[in-house]
Amino acid sequence: MSKFAFVFPGQGSQSRGMMNGYGDFPVVRDTFVEAGDILKQDLWQLIVEGNDAELNSTVNTQPLMLTAGVAVYRAWQSLNGPAPQMLAGHSLGEYTALVFAGVLDFEAGLRVVQQRGEQELFVVRQFVRRQIEDLQAVVERMVGSRVRHADERNPA
Repeated sequence: MSKFAFVFPGQGSQSRGMMNGYGDFPVVRDTFVEAGDILKQDLWQLIVEGNDAELNSTVNTQPLMLTAGVAVYRAWQSLNGPAPQMLAGHSLGEYTALVFAGVLDFEAGLRVVQQRGEQELFVVRQFVRRQIEDLQAVVERMVGSRVRHADERNPA
């Protein structure tokens, strides 16, 4: 057999139904159950019935993509597929490669990408908040008085 590599996809590759055709592999379903037990979240349900907002939320996407990559690779192994000569990943996909390279176990990988997703969401929210504050300051200088943004008028 010729040499080949497994390259795992990153965030942005997720879509509802992306595991269609893999549900008949017991190892795929078992992998999603394992991830669900660890994270206390039904990722399989998210793939099958989740809406785009849920799928695209980085706190869901990151564990979902790691789990999907692990599940597909385990399905390959269950079919006695030969081991690739190289494992790689695009951005988030690197974590899936690290799991199969033996650098991280699956649970540790899930915890790392879950935290990664939470931190990315926090950073984005902080960035947006800072941009709003900066824009507010510019507008206040232009109009010469205090300007309140929607969050101040209608606190949640």
